[in-house]
Amino acid sequence: MVYAFRDVRDGEILKYGKTGCARDRIFKNYIGGSGGSTTQRIHDNLFADGMIEHVEIAWIETLDAAQAELKEKRFRAEFVKLHGHWPLWDLRD
Repeated sequence: MVYAFRDVRDGEILKYGKTGCARDRIFKNYIGGSGGSTTQRIHDNLFADGMIEHVEIAWIETLDAAQAELKEKRFRAEFVKLHGHWPLWDLRD
């Protein structure tokens, strides 16, 4: 599965990602705050900064992990091509 976080106020894509289990990724990692530094940063953005009220999630089911990785890379590449930078929450630590 490939997913995207979007700020509903201005339509800005905040993050592209991929996962094998949406429930775990969204609820355990981003909402629960369990994970690495990028996950912790996103968790902080959602709660400490109040973004939880302004973020929506969209997703696309994929056949397998390889297809998910390919789609995620394509979405990011297209975003960079249009905007000249990665989505805000996709920045690498």
